[in-house]
Amino acid sequence: MRLVHRFTFALVAATVAATMVSAQGQETAKPVAGGGITAKGWTGKVDPNEEKNGQVLNNAKLAQEGNALHVTTGPAVTY
Repeated sequence: MRLVHRFTFALVAATVAATMVSAQGQETAKPVAGGGITAKGWTGKVDPNEEKNGQVLNNAKLAQEGNALHVTTGPAVTY
């Protein structure tokens, strides 16, 4: 019985891992309107892999509002 449980667990874990890897490959970066760095004293650099895919610094946005920094990437996604 333990062997069946371990086999089932391993099968489920492998299926979940394969699904996660597959989903990650579907992500694409999208430009942000009004992108660039407007926070005083801050600079940025594009990830080399994204740069190879044609991404530029102005496709994302870094802005300062009061004491907070706001990063915006993709359509209407703010962190």
